[in-house]
Amino acid sequence: MLDINTAITKIRKFHDTAVAGENTRYRSWVHCFNAFRTLRHDKNNVDLLCLHLAWYMASWGMLRGRSFLLQMDYLVHKPLVQIILSGKYDFLFDDAHCAHMIPLTIELSDDIHKAYDKRSISCTFVTKIILGVFGIAPAYDRYFRRGAQKYSICSTTFNKKSLQALWSFYEQHFIALEALRKELTIEGINYTPMKLIDMCLFQIGVDDEKERKHENP
Repeated sequence: MLDINTAITKIRKFHDTAVAGENTRYRSWVHCFNAFRTLRHDKNNVDLLCLHLAWYMASWGMLRGRSFLLQMDYLVHKPLVQIILSGKYDFLFDDAHCAHMIPLTIELSDDIHKAYDKRSISCTFVTKIILGVFGIAPAYDRYFRRGAQKYSICSTTFNKKSLQALWSFYEQHFIALEALRKELTIEGINYTPMKLIDMCLFQIGVDDEKERKHENP
């Protein structure tokens, strides 16, 4: 089991990296997150929100390798931005994040697939968008999966059961994690519960990989 003190240490480590210096790439998350929360009711800001989402995805590694985004401009995100501006997912912007958001989060993941013209997009791609826009699910990338697997905190596949397991962990340590969430800020914004979980397991995955490389150079 993941000890809460270890979890808090990892979250703080990630946070310290994110706020170390101006214009670090990890700040792209808060710029994107804040833009959608602020402008989601103004349909005149489609282009601006597309740009925020595009830069966040680039900063978070989604323009590497064979990503179809390499061949597209920022307006490829327009269909998804229009869905978000429709108000269909306004509940997911509620500050009182909780496990009740899981069903709508899963529905959102289906709409993300549709918004990109049924291209073959990965679980990592989908969850990075969900994290960047709403902050209601971690990004299921390589390091997050490594951290999740190390402590068996949830399955490494993004689905309802995995999110339930993450919320269960958060609720078990609610007092400690909420105190930390209210303490830490980036660009004047507090992290969401699932953003804290993302930071924790991502940092565990990064540190674990470094340790293994050190042991087996």
